[in-house]
Amino acid sequence: MKVLHSPELFIEIGVEEIPVAEINPAIEYLSNSIRQLFESEHITFKKITTFSTPRRLALSFAEVSDKGGSSSTTYTGPRKEAAFGKDGNPTQAAIGFARSKGVDAGALQVVRLDKGEFVQVEIKKPGAQTKTLIKERLRSIILTSPFRKSMRWGDKEGNANNSDRSIRFIRPIRWLVVLYGGKVVPITIGDVKASSFTYGLRTGNGKRIKVNGVDSWLKVMQKEKILPDVAARKKIIEKQTQEMAKRVKGQAQPDSALLDTITNLVESPVAILGSFDKRFTNLPQEVIMSVMKTHQKYVPITDNKLKLMPYFIGISNNPYGDKAIIKRGYEKVLTARLEDAEFYYREDIKQPLEFYVELLKGMTYYPGLGSLYDKTQRIVAIASFLCNEIKVDEALKIVTLQAAGLCKADLATRLVSEFPELQGIVGKQYCLLKDPSAGIAATAIGEHRNSVPGSMPGALISIADKADTIVGFFSIGEVPTGTQDPYGLRRAAISILLTLAPIVPPDVPLTAQDLPVSIKELIDIGIGQYRHITNKDELRNAILHFLYTRLEGILTEKYVLRQVEAIATDNEHYLKDTTNMKKLIVAVLATEPDYIFDADRRINALKDIVFKPDFEPVMLAFKRVINISKNHNPDEVAPELLVEPSEKALYDKYLAVNAEVQSSLATRNYIGYIQTLEKLVPEINIFFEKVLVMSENQNIRTNRLNLLAKMKNLVMQVLDITKLI
Repeated sequence: MKVLHSPELFIEIGVEEIPVAEINPAIEYLSNSIRQLFESEHITFKKITTFSTPRRLALSFAEVSDKGGSSSTTYTGPRKEAAFGKDGNPTQAAIGFARSKGVDAGALQVVRLDKGEFVQVEIKKPGAQTKTLIKERLRSIILTSPFRKSMRWGDKEGNANNSDRSIRFIRPIRWLVVLYGGKVVPITIGDVKASSFTYGLRTGNGKRIKVNGVDSWLKVMQKEKILPDVAARKKIIEKQTQEMAKRVKGQAQPDSALLDTITNLVESPVAILGSFDKRFTNLPQEVIMSVMKTHQKYVPITDNKLKLMPYFIGISNNPYGDKAIIKRGYEKVLTARLEDAEFYYREDIKQPLEFYVELLKGMTYYPGLGSLYDKTQRIVAIASFLCNEIKVDEALKIVTLQAAGLCKADLATRLVSEFPELQGIVGKQYCLLKDPSAGIAATAIGEHRNSVPGSMPGALISIADKADTIVGFFSIGEVPTGTQDPYGLRRAAISILLTLAPIVPPDVPLTAQDLPVSIKELIDIGIGQYRHITNKDELRNAILHFLYTRLEGILTEKYVLRQVEAIATDNEHYLKDTTNMKKLIVAVLATEPDYIFDADRRINALKDIVFKPDFEPVMLAFKRVINISKNHNPDEVAPELLVEPSEKALYDKYLAVNAEVQSSLATRNYIGYIQTLEKLVPEINIFFEKVLVMSENQNIRTNRLNLLAKMKNLVMQVLDITKLI
C-alpha cells in the first residue's frame, strides 16, 4: 500500500550575485521566518533544508500539513462589579470589551482569579490553510529580509497590475519558484511571478528548466554542474585545492575565512593552478599572501615548511570555460598587484619605520578626534597606565611603549595606503628590517589589531588602542545603534573584554591570561586623554554600560548557549537551567565588577549554589534587606541607638561575619563568601519579626536603616541577589 505524505514546500529565489557577507544571514532569516510563521499557525512539518549560492536562495520544508491546527485564546476583561450593573445587565465596559474581541456581551463568562472575579471570553480560531498562508505572507517575508545595504528596482511609475513603485532586496530578483505539493503558489514580486522554472549557470547559457520540487531541482542542479549545498561545495573546494597543490608538491593554505568567502563566491567551483614570478618571493611572505587572499581570493601554496611557493589556486565559477585562458587572466591580475606591492615596498624601506611617525601628524584620524599622531600618543599614555596596573617589569614596559609609539606608523607608508589590510603586518616587517633583534616589539605591532593578541605587549597595546577608539567615538556621539556599527565599536569592546579575561577559551590563544586591570580606571584614563570632554561622568557611565552589555553576551554564550547540546534531550531542564543562568549573569553584572575576569569567576563559583532549594531562605532574607534599604545612603551604626535585643543581636552578628566576608572577597573565595552570608539569615529573620524598622523616632529609624544598608552592601559586592528571584 502506498504511503501518502503531506505536501512539500519548495522555494527558490533567483537573484543577481549576492555579496558574500549577506548570503548566510539571508538564508537563515528566510528559514527562521517561515518556520516561525508555520509554528505560530500550528502548521506541522518534518524537516527544513536550505541551499544557497551567489545567485540563488532555496528552501525545502518536508511534509507540511495542509492546514494549521485550531487554537483558542482567553482574554480577561474588567472586574465583575464593573462589567455588570445591579440589574445584572452588562455595562458599557463589558459591551466595549466584548466588541473589541468580536463577540457579543452574552459570550462573557465570570471567573474567579487570584485578585477577584473578572469577566473572560475564549476566542477560538480555526486553522489556516497552508497554501493561503504562503500566498498571503511569503512575499512580505522575502521583502522584509534585513540587509546592510539593499537595492531598489522596478517601475517607478507603478502599473495597473502591481502597486509596487520599487522593490527592495539585496539584489534584483530575476526568477522565483514557489511550489506547494508540486503546484505553483501564485506570488508576484515586482514584475517577477512565481513559477516552476529555475535557471542554470550563465556560462552554460542559463537555460530555463522546469522543476516540481526539491528532488527534481537537485537533479537539475547536478546536471547543470551547480552545487547548491554550502557544505558540499566547501568540501569540493577544499579537495580541489589540495589536489592542485600536490601537482607542485606543495600544500594549499586556505584559512577558514578565505574558504568561507570562496564558497559563497561560486556555485560551480573549478580550481585553476597558476603561478607568479619568483622574484616576488623577495617581498615579505605576509604581504604576498594578503594580496592573494584579500584582493584576489586566491589560495596560496606553501612547501612542507610553510614557506610560500610561487604558485596559487584560483577558484573559477565557469566549468565550461577555457582553463588556460582563465589561468592567464588570474596570473595577469596577480602580477599587476604584486608589481604595485613591490614598488611601494622598495620606496617605503628607504626610510626607517620611525620616519613615518612624524607623517602621522598630517593625517586626520577622525574629525573631532585629532590626527593619527594624536591617537598614537593617547595609545602610549594608556599603555603606560596598563603596564603600571599589571606591574610589568621595566624592560618589558620600555619595549611595550616603544611598540605603542610605532604601532600606527605604517599607516603613513605607501604599501598600507594601497593595501589597508596590511596595517600592522607592514609595521612588523619594517620594524624587523631596521633591527632584526626587535622581535618582541615587532610582534606587538603586528598583532595589536588582532581580536586577542598572544603576547603581553601586543595585548596591552591592543587594549589601549581599542579603549581609545571607544572613548573617542562615544565622546562625539558616534555610538552604535541597532545593527549599525560603522566603526566596529562592539567588536573593539569584545576584544578588550576577551583580552582582559579569556572567558571563552575556544576563541582566544592558549597564551592568554587574566589581566588584573580595573575596567573603570581604564575608561577614566581614556577619557582623560581628551580635552574636549566635559560630561565625564555621563560618558563614563555610558561606556561602562556598553562594555557590561557586551560582557553579558560573552558570558551568556559560555554559560547558556554552549550548554544546549549537553541538555537538549531534557527540554524542561534546559529551559529552567538557562533561565537561572541568565538570572545569575544579570545579578553579577548588576554590581559592575571592576575586574572582568572576576565576573566569570563569580558565576562559575556560584552557579551550583544559588539555585539550590537550601539557598532560597538566604535570597528571601537579603531581598527584604535590600528592598527596605535600597534608597538609603548609609552612615555608621550607632550602637547606643540599638534598643531591641534582636537588632543588637543582628549588629553583633554583622560585626562577627564582616571580617570573614572581607577575607573571602580578598581571596575571591565566593563559596566561602556565600557560606558566611548564610550565618546572618536567622538574625535577619528574627529582626524583621520583632523590630519595626520605620520607627516613629527618626534617629532610631535612621540607625536601623544604616544597619540594614551595611548588610546590603555585604551582599551587593558580589551579586544583586534580588535579580535571582
